[in-house]
Amino acid sequence: MNYILLTKHPWGLELFERLKRFKGNWRIFSDTDELLANVDTYKPRYIFVGFWHDRVPPEITENYECVGFHPSDLPRDRGGSPIQHAILEGLPYVPFHAIRLNQEIDAGEIYFSCNLNLAGCAEEIYLRQVHLMSEFIGLMVKVEPPCVAQMGTPTFLKRRTPKESEIKNVKSLMDLYDFIRMLDAEDYPHAFLNYQGFRFEFTNSTIRTGKVIADVKIIQSKV
Repeated sequence: MNYILLTKHPWGLELFERLKRFKGNWRIFSDTDELLANVDTYKPRYIFVGFWHDRVPPEITENYECVGFHPSDLPRDRGGSPIQHAILEGLPYVPFHAIRLNQEIDAGEIYFSCNLNLAGCAEEIYLRQVHLMSEFIGLMVKVEPPCVAQMGTPTFLKRRTPKESEIKNVKSLMDLYDFIRMLDAEDYPHAFLNYQGFRFEFTNSTIRTGKVIADVKIIQSKV
């Protein structure tokens, strides 16, 4: 049986390494045009889509069973940056789902769900997602499960922009700690401040009584 992983982030490469232990022939694509050029020849049973922020073309979702992943209490909080929004809400965990992809954003039927722990920095959370994705995919390869429709009224999130990583209107040390950690991942715009011609970027935050401790990188500001 043939399977494809569609991804374009380092976490996806880590996921692909884990998938190789499952039975079947596995291929990875990071470009939609390359996928379109090869998919009909490869004829995958499933196309798994992880750490991929673009919409999968209808030529793919309408002809192949495509499986995506989303961390929120679906149908609530469909859309972008769900981990960051959940941390800003103060949630300790969120439901994490494997869903069948269609041309609506995060609207597909659900195969599996479990809870995703939101403790630690964003990098740690994304690596937990890698683990859960690999577990879900292993089950799908083994049992080829049915999926069920989402129930309820959907709400939608907007993907955070790089400008929104600037530290503003933070009211407490805990809020500051959460703000820094939710942006602390590879290839993500880190929390920052601009001051007197310099940009201060913060990572590796911890919170202690009366203080937040973090690493800071200082560069010449472009602003």
